[in-house]
Amino acid sequence: MSDTYEIIERLVQLDVDYIHASLDNLTSKPIDNEGDKSRLELILDKINDRVPLMAAGSVKTPDDALKAVELGLPLIAIGQALLIDSEWVEKTENGQEAEIDTEMKTSKLDQLELPKKLLNFILAAPGWFPISKD
Repeated sequence: MSDTYEIIERLVQLDVDYIHASLDNLTSKPIDNEGDKSRLELILDKINDRVPLMAAGSVKTPDDALKAVELGLPLIAIGQALLIDSEWVEKTENGQEAEIDTEMKTSKLDQLELPKKLLNFILAAPGWFPISKD
């Protein structure tokens, strides 16, 4: 985390509008950490409200987003979830969380309306997106 902390300090000194952290999972813990805090919590501690933090990392459900907000994350990047279910926000706003698709279904790939190059890249990178064959 020491390299991350150094970058954070430099960015804060540059007076950036926000810092973005792409994490594999918002709750994952760093290898070199002796405590119980996640990477996200450590980054938030280091930033100490000096600049807003936006983070991405396996936010698939509204509960995942809520947990991040409860940890103090002011901005959440929801990428894969929106590509998997373009109605994620509407379903969340309407209390339809149970209807949110959390994996791409091979039978519905054409309904996603993703650019062909992006879809081919997703399909060629096993494990990047959760894909179920139905």
